[in-house]
Amino acid sequence: LDLAGNTAFLLAAQSGGLALAAVLGSLYPVATVVLAAALLREPIGRLHGAGVVAAAVAVVLIAGGG
Repeated sequence: LDLAGNTAFLLAAQSGGLALAAVLGSLYPVATVVLAAALLREPIGRLHGAGVVAAAVAVVLIAGGG
C-alpha cells in the first residue's frame, strides 16, 4: 500500500494535481476513524463526525477549484 501511495503521489506531481494529492494524503486520520467504525464497531462521536464531514467538504472544494 505504501508503494501504491508513493506511486500515486508521483503521478499526481507529474500531472499537476499535487495540491489535491497533498490534501488526499493528509486524510489518513479520516481513514482511521472510518475503519474503526466499520471493523471495530466504534461509535463516531459528534466531533469526529464533524471532522470527517469537514474533510470531505474540503476535498470537494479543492477538487472543484482545480
